[in-house]
Amino acid sequence: MNKYLSLSKELYIIILANTVNNVGNLILPIFTVLLTDKLGISIVIAGIIVMTNGIVSLIGTILGGILTDKFGIKRTYKLWYFLSCLCSFLILIIYENTILTIAILLLRTFSAAITGPAFNSMIACEEDPEKKKIGFTLLYISFNIGAAIAPLIAITLFKSNIYLLFIIDGITSIIAFLLITYIVGNKYQDTSKISNKSSLKNNNTNVLGNKKFIISLLISIIFFVYLSQINYSIPLFLKSRFGNEGLDIYSKLLSFNAILCVTLSVLVERLSNRIPQIKNLIISSFLFALSFIFLIGLKSVYLAYLFTLILTIAEIVLSVHLNVFILDNVKKDFIGRANTIVFIMRKIGFALGSFITGMVITNFDFNSLWILLTMCALIQGVAYIFIGRKASNRLMLNKKQNIS
Repeated sequence: MNKYLSLSKELYIIILANTVNNVGNLILPIFTVLLTDKLGISIVIAGIIVMTNGIVSLIGTILGGILTDKFGIKRTYKLWYFLSCLCSFLILIIYENTILTIAILLLRTFSAAITGPAFNSMIACEEDPEKKKIGFTLLYISFNIGAAIAPLIAITLFKSNIYLLFIIDGITSIIAFLLITYIVGNKYQDTSKISNKSSLKNNNTNVLGNKKFIISLLISIIFFVYLSQINYSIPLFLKSRFGNEGLDIYSKLLSFNAILCVTLSVLVERLSNRIPQIKNLIISSFLFALSFIFLIGLKSVYLAYLFTLILTIAEIVLSVHLNVFILDNVKKDFIGRANTIVFIMRKIGFALGSFITGMVITNFDFNSLWILLTMCALIQGVAYIFIGRKASNRLMLNKKQNIS
């Protein structure tokens, strides 16, 4: 507990700002129904807009990483997050105009996505590795607090007062903006500033030339295939197993997952803290494999809760240590773009997850899907073991050469 109390004031403010922002992020949970029910857009067109929103978010994140490295963390954050706040209030004025509202929503997504790498880089710039891990743990907790509360507020206001929803979304964004801009100060103003183009080129080469690191990243995409099952296959599976009660069970499992994320994150971080990053990824892989085993031939609701417990622990280990693993393998003037890597991996993994799931369920059955995912997770864990051993052997060889 002393580790958490010894964190800098700036880090606490960053986490507080992220919590306020996530709790007040009310547009995202009702984005699709806002398009169809309030703006009168057809389901087909709404689907295209949602897909476009995802593409815009991806482009914004990639651009945000580049801008963070080139112009600095605070400068990038202040400009683009202020634009995002402005968009939340602009919707109040042009809400009756469907085309303008959609355009402002997409601009809001784009500008908010640009600030993502800058925001994460504030935590990534912590010199102390232990504080960096704690920072990402608290960031993960704040995200889950928002994920649990924001949809409840959003759905309530969507039914009663849509304008108040936009106002609260904008006010919480402004509060988060002011906390970072005026209380955190200039600590992160130039931390990630790149000195010249040749430096940028050298660091790109350094990262892309690390074959084991690149292979590890490619393997890690599979993690997000597992996590995509929570939103895609799990509700379908529970409905097929338990009929109409399946969706009620699913909603309870989501609440259980959110509670576990908040309550277990600190404990899991403490237990995994002294373990090397690559070994934590191995542990996460095997935990995912174990969780899917419980779904094979599932008949008891209690096993569904056990599946959720193990999956959540695997998710926590992954969320804390994958970011640190990536940042440990890049230099500081590449840190902005490094913070886009996990986001891109998540997008690719979720896209692959929905595609693979649909193919397997259509042509085989749910049990075949769980067996496939279990085998993938086991193979993934073994692959990380080989990567970790090769890295250890190279480290020992370098030490011997230095001694001689």
